[in-house]
Amino acid sequence: MTAASATIGPLRFNDTLSARLPSRFSQFSAVRRSRITDDSRRSKGLNRLCYNATVTGRGMKTRRIALTWGGIFVLALALFGGWRFARTLSLEGPDTLPRGFPIATPAQPVLPMDLREDYSDEIVQSLLPFSERLRARDGEGAIAWLSPRFAGHTLSAAGGETTDLGLGATLTRDAIGARPVLDRTGFIASIDERLRDWRRIDEVHWEVVSAEFQQGRPLWGRAVLDFAFLGAGPKGEPRSIRGRGTALVAKRGGSWTLEGFELSSLEERSRPAPIFTEVTAASGLSAQGVRWGRPPNVDFSWNGAAVADVNGDGLWDIFLPSRPRNFLYVARPDGGFVDEAEARGVDVPGGGTGAVFFDFDNDGDLDLAVANDSHLRRDGALDGGPLRFYRHEGAGDAWRFREVGREVGFDDVTHAYSLVVFDYDGDGYLDVFVVNYAPERSVFPDAWIDARNGTADLLYHNLGGRRFEEVAERAGVADRRWGYAAAAADYDRDGHPDLYVANDFGMNALWRNEGNGTFTDVAGAAGSLDRGFGMSVAWGDLDNDGRLDLYVSNMSSVEGSRILDRLSVRSPSVDALRKMASGNSIYLYRDGRFEASPASRGGVDCAWAWGALPFDLDLDGRLDIFCTNGYITGRENGDAESFYWRHVVASGAREPVSAASYKGGHNRLIFNDGRSLAGHQRDHLWRNAGQDGFVDLSDMSGADSQLDGRAVVAADFDDDGDVDLFVHEMEGERHRLYRNDAVAAGAGFLKIRLRATKSQWQAIGAEVVVRGGSAGPCSQVLQCGSGYLSCQPPELVFGLGRAAAGMVEVFWPGGVHESFGRIPAASRVLLVEGAGKPAPFAPRPHPLERPSIH
Repeated sequence: MTAASATIGPLRFNDTLSARLPSRFSQFSAVRRSRITDDSRRSKGLNRLCYNATVTGRGMKTRRIALTWGGIFVLALALFGGWRFARTLSLEGPDTLPRGFPIATPAQPVLPMDLREDYSDEIVQSLLPFSERLRARDGEGAIAWLSPRFAGHTLSAAGGETTDLGLGATLTRDAIGARPVLDRTGFIASIDERLRDWRRIDEVHWEVVSAEFQQGRPLWGRAVLDFAFLGAGPKGEPRSIRGRGTALVAKRGGSWTLEGFELSSLEERSRPAPIFTEVTAASGLSAQGVRWGRPPNVDFSWNGAAVADVNGDGLWDIFLPSRPRNFLYVARPDGGFVDEAEARGVDVPGGGTGAVFFDFDNDGDLDLAVANDSHLRRDGALDGGPLRFYRHEGAGDAWRFREVGREVGFDDVTHAYSLVVFDYDGDGYLDVFVVNYAPERSVFPDAWIDARNGTADLLYHNLGGRRFEEVAERAGVADRRWGYAAAAADYDRDGHPDLYVANDFGMNALWRNEGNGTFTDVAGAAGSLDRGFGMSVAWGDLDNDGRLDLYVSNMSSVEGSRILDRLSVRSPSVDALRKMASGNSIYLYRDGRFEASPASRGGVDCAWAWGALPFDLDLDGRLDIFCTNGYITGRENGDAESFYWRHVVASGAREPVSAASYKGGHNRLIFNDGRSLAGHQRDHLWRNAGQDGFVDLSDMSGADSQLDGRAVVAADFDDDGDVDLFVHEMEGERHRLYRNDAVAAGAGFLKIRLRATKSQWQAIGAEVVVRGGSAGPCSQVLQCGSGYLSCQPPELVFGLGRAAAGMVEVFWPGGVHESFGRIPAASRVLLVEGAGKPAPFAPRPHPLERPSIH
């Protein structure tokens, strides 16, 4: 634990173990010390007696008496030591554990919170090899983790209620009822029976939701466990089994074993085929770097992704800042992509965080801005680089990007992550907002729940397409919170684009544009502060009322909630930490304010979440949600998230983060021991089911990678009418392209591109509302920089369900409202400001190979 001496309520985290023991244990220790002292006195007296008897030569009888007493004493010590050793191994006497169901709650629980978490984390680590044995179908090996006296409910299928989750996915909830109780051999056999027809088992996972432990020996506890089996059925179809139960656990011989298991819930999900099909290799995007933690992939500055049509051929291209070189994947008309980074001048210098494509000088082609997180090394050299700006130059096939950051005033050395492009002053030229974090190698947050010692955000005002002027202080947005992401939209439709910023270690900002070149933070008044570890933000209509809502990704943590739930105190600081461990947030815009959607409606329980975006997965007219997930997946078993959250709580919610105590332990666990920190966490997908909330389809998605995704972009890469996904992962700098196979190609959709005539021609910030489907009106905004380190393409895809057409209206930058009437389904249209009617554009099919399921 940390060396900090901060106190949360009555609990102090740097006390010694003896000081932390409850009073009964302290009394026992005092009695034991007293007995040891008395025994020592007797021993000294006995030794003197033996010595005197020997030296005075009183005869053999006296010597025999002395030796007899000495032998008895030595034998007693040996027997006492053996008894103590047997107690340590929990091998003594008859079974004293509280067997039977329901699993007993400890009557005299262990009280010190960090000791309870020590035991909980030990159980988590011990379940890792147990899970691996089950994944490998090694039943004989798995039995070793169950006590010979184990008794548990069978996991065999027992019928139950089946629910349609939509898109062909089903969920069957097993009846729990009076399930048979089995010994350890039967319990493992029931798992084998349940999974017998699975073609493969991809993952088995057990985690401790909560646990309490009984004082004394043997050490035992009552633990609530969640478990999951993920894999594929006999035809390769995705399947998952998830459940919860209460376990009796005991520590024997230094290791934890399962003594009993009482099942409380069990459900199985399945779908005939994955929703997405990975086509990364088939599309030419399968570049892969070294695993994180090995040079040059050792930085905590993650890399993003930007999608746009860089050469004007109507197909979507992809730029990726990466180490040691960048990638520019240009779409080929006959399908797939080819990397042209070197030919187009953007391969080196490598690295960077967020990236955006936009027309800086209104010359009709797209330029490129790249953020960077830079640090000065001890030798004075710069690790990283400045902000970079690439101007698009040349015509025909001879075009290239040329780096002109210094020339245009966009070359500051800072700690930038996301970039957001919008015309904040309405002068017809696009400006750039830079979300800054902090020099985290040398500076730690000054508080966990409201850190304000980061690097100030920047706002670059575009001076007529000639150069930039940094005006954040003047505009009032030079915020020093630890920013990660931002997104712009005119949420109140007053004609001035506003800005939402997601901050790590605290509260977010909603910068309302006052229309005079300045902004005011109204997050508190508007109900959208969202205290948390803010990672990502995007705008979209999530309740089909025709208004823009907010989706913010944060962190949810089983370990964090487990630790915080054990605190006996209630305070604003502790409540704030509970919020910060509770997951993502959905803020629905209602009557001029935002209302938090309750967690019970779904769509928010991810884990260590990153890039998130709303998009219409199945073209039913409702925006669904995809979210990347996971921090660092290590090379060895074990996870350090318990260490992380213990440090959060021990430091105190409002105390400065201790660099020495946290970073030392963090680096040892991650770099030396190879542990994960919130690792092996799968990306999430939720389907918007309207009044029924958001349904978790992650296990069926085919896009649930567990290799620490960061940026995500949604685009119709193959131009078949539905939206595909591109994900940039941290582990190995992998790139993944997922083709959307949720619905048949050509189903009811509208693809809309925009052209403004009274402001910047790209119409960044325009809001489009489509009405006509049974789901209700749906609003989307054309964003340039949103999510996490991501830039979405300048095209909006709407689903119409079974409707034959949709009524389309646009709120243009500046606030002008225009209706474009009914547009038939399966249309691709360009909407030009002032035209009043759509202009169709031709499809550009871009085939991606459709591999069979293996």
